[in-house]
Amino acid sequence: MQAMHDPANHSNPIPFNHLLDLIGERFHLGNRIYTVIEVLPEGPCLILEANSGALGIQENQHGEPLRRTRTLMSLPVYMSGSKTLNPDLGKLAELLPRSGN
Repeated sequence: MQAMHDPANHSNPIPFNHLLDLIGERFHLGNRIYTVIEVLPEGPCLILEANSGALGIQENQHGEPLRRTRTLMSLPVYMSGSKTLNPDLGKLAELLPRSGN
């Protein structure tokens, strides 16, 4: 059985390929359910799509309305300026194996 990350004690960065394994995972954040749809290496951060709620309007590069889409948000994997896992990751952090395994 693999050891799980301890958000309060995390000294090694999570390998990017382990973050990619989170794509498709659903979890609660606040009072909504989100799905991880992408992982950006910068930060790194997760791109989340709300599974419920009102559809928003996506604009093109000129600011013109393009289409209705679900709400997207980014969630940093680490707290700003540290290697402590973001507590908002909640149950997703339990899915991450330690980088040494």
